[in-house]
Amino acid sequence: MTLESGWVQGVLLTFAHSKPLSALDAFEDYYPDRPEDSDYHRHRHPVYDLNQQPLGLAWVYTMTRDRVVALGGQWLPEGCWTETKAL
Repeated sequence: MTLESGWVQGVLLTFAHSKPLSALDAFEDYYPDRPEDSDYHRHRHPVYDLNQQPLGLAWVYTMTRDRVVALGGQWLPEGCWTETKAL
C-alpha cells in the first residue's frame, strides 16, 4: 500500500509480543537497519473496521508510489487485493 488517500482492505493480525515482526519484516523485504535497501517501510498507522470505525494503530508496510510503478504494481481502486486480481 501507499500512504495516499483512500482505503485498503486487509487483515489485522495481533501478537502477544513483537517477536513475529522480524519474520514479517523479512517477508516484506524491510530492513529496519537499512531502510534505503528496503522495498517496503513499516509504519504505525490508524486502522479501521469495515464500517470505518477506528480500531487504533497498527504496523503497516508501505511503499512509495514511484517504487510501486517501477515494480509494475497494479492500482486497485476498490482497495482490495486477491490472487485472482494479480493474474
